Amino acid sequence: MRRLATFIIVWVALCALSGCGERERLTSDGSGDPALPEWVYGESQVYDAPAAPGGRIVDPLTGRTFRFPAGGSGLLTILQLESGPQTESDEGAFEIIYEGSGSLEILIDHDPEDVDFLVGYLPLDYAVQEGEELDTSGWLPLKSTAGQGDTLVFELPVGAKKAGAMSLPWSGVKKFKPVRYKKGTANEVLFAQIEQNVREAMNTLINAVPASRRAQVQQDVNGPLSPVLYVPQNRSAYVFKSTPKYVPYWDSFGLVSQCAIVIPDDATGSVAHEVGHYLHHVLLGNSGYLGFFRNVRPNEHHVGMAGALNQLIEEPAYLAEYYLKGIVGGLGPEKGTFLTNGGGGSISPISVDYRDLEGMTMVLFAAILREDTEIRNYANELVTVPVVQGSREQLWQDCYEIVALGTSGVLAARDKIETLLQNSGQADKIPAMLQAIGWNHHIVCRFVDGNGDPLEGVTARAISKVGATEYRLPTRTRESDGTGTYGLSEFFPGANTLRIYYDGDSTDVPKTIPWTTPTNQQVDFGDVSVANDELLRKLHRCDHLAFNMRAPHVWNDGESRDRHFEHNLWPIVWDGYTFSVRDSLHGTNNHWWLTVDGDVGTDGRVLTVEYTYYYKVDFNGGIHDESTMHVRISALPYTQDYIHMGFQHVQYLTSGGEAAPYVTAIDAEYVRTNAEGDVVDQFEYISTDWTQAGAIADLDLTFGE
Repeated sequence: MRRLATFIIVWVALCALSGCGERERLTSDGSGDPALPEWVYGESQVYDAPAAPGGRIVDPLTGRTFRFPAGGSGLLTILQLESGPQTESDEGAFEIIYEGSGSLEILIDHDPEDVDFLVGYLPLDYAVQEGEELDTSGWLPLKSTAGQGDTLVFELPVGAKKAGAMSLPWSGVKKFKPVRYKKGTANEVLFAQIEQNVREAMNTLINAVPASRRAQVQQDVNGPLSPVLYVPQNRSAYVFKSTPKYVPYWDSFGLVSQCAIVIPDDATGSVAHEVGHYLHHVLLGNSGYLGFFRNVRPNEHHVGMAGALNQLIEEPAYLAEYYLKGIVGGLGPEKGTFLTNGGGGSISPISVDYRDLEGMTMVLFAAILREDTEIRNYANELVTVPVVQGSREQLWQDCYEIVALGTSGVLAARDKIETLLQNSGQADKIPAMLQAIGWNHHIVCRFVDGNGDPLEGVTARAISKVGATEYRLPTRTRESDGTGTYGLSEFFPGANTLRIYYDGDSTDVPKTIPWTTPTNQQVDFGDVSVANDELLRKLHRCDHLAFNMRAPHVWNDGESRDRHFEHNLWPIVWDGYTFSVRDSLHGTNNHWWLTVDGDVGTDGRVLTVEYTYYYKVDFNGGIHDESTMHVRISALPYTQDYIHMGFQHVQYLTSGGEAAPYVTAIDAEYVRTNAEGDVVDQFEYISTDWTQAGAIADLDLTFGE
């Protein structure tokens, strides 16, 4: 048996994983499926197991030598298998019944130029399958435990399963058959070609693995996770065929560490997929992979099939296909039609939860790897989408780092992608990228005026802003009716904008749809206030608020800091007659954040606003400054609105003693500490003198465009 221990690196093939519970045997039910062939037995032979260590039995029925390394006891029965599932009379299959003590080995003569396997008829619960087979068991390869000259040694798992992590049903393996591909035969040539394909795939795929993980991957591939490659022959006489599989049963037998890649001779195109499964196993190790193996997809799984929200065992195999072939199953996962076509072409985000479809995580990876600015969306429409900037080589490694972290759900994968893009300042691209590939929502709302009464004749659309660029989804041609009700079949996920069109003007209202929301669940925005007053429309054109509170502000250190509370509050986000600002900076040595909440009344003529500002900076030598301030202005009347240099302004102004009643809260503090944490300077706000003779005392809050 040739082994793949000479791999520079490991690679995995994608197979669908069958369930881990015990399954019933399939038989013909009249639906046209073939009945499972029965096992037909030939001659049998019964032996007394030799008690001496190393004792051997040479069986003339099978032509094989059986050895008891530590000595045996009881009876050994060997039965010829004439035929059965995937078994013909010329294949030398046999069954063993041994209930004595001590382990049992089989010795197989081996020419190094030939390819030799020993396969056992094992429960397919131990395999990640790609396609369903008629029986619940199949022929899977065993790994030789030793080689002695021209002889291969296999330990036969005929007894009770030893303790191990798998905890699957177990009653011992009884049926075995040797498989030999002689040098120069078609089967041997094909095996050599697939072996080369696997090796080349793994050696290519290692380049996508983060550099910090490659040495461990290589060590495991050439060590404890060295795989067996098995290329079974799907003979025409077989009633049903073997399908590609990845077999990670490292301790299923409680005998030897083992994993295997199974590529039937009529399914050679599945190499990339199965190598992907294998690499996933290697990256996570046995214990890490076990959680995925216990949450497998149904045997008949496919891209676009529901139920995969927290079952990502197939996604790393798809990722390997994409890296090695540029496609997955003949389709491009960077396209929005990938999941739609995989689901039969009749699904939509309204009818099914796209997040739950098999292949969604592959689509997320493809979205950040894609370099085209135009793709076909999930509805097969050509749309413009953002492109993630950066080295594709590094982005591939970022994707595999997410895999290597054991990411087991679509939401967790999306969160990690968002963190990745935040680090490069590109996280605002995610909503527009993902909406196009099917992470799309449908919404309903009721448009109302400032008094809460329904507004008729309103339309709207979803906007996703990426820097200065806007990605716009279509409006609905029909306007809101007499009840104010309006709906959109397309809306971005996450934090975005609802742009409202009414009476020749537009208003932007921020809206957030949590990422945990299923795409086929209608989102109700409730009542959405629309500015239907001329002053409110002018205010909605403004995106900042110049906050000027000029007056003698007295501090406990005796100083008067007249302009301490002046700020430009930006960027304003409007929601009807309310507004807010959230801004922050987190640098190496300095950090600050600003929060603002306010409203201008239902007609825009009374301003109430409250802001909190925090700032800290670290200096050389361990010096640390912190500054905080909080101000609330209540019911400040509108003064005027005007155009200055082509830009809209709306002013709320009062002066002198008249300003004092509108300032309903104000406090501030500054603290400096040294490297030891001792306070070396501090001052606090005490009061404001709005009537001091000769002093400027203005409360001027002006919105600007």
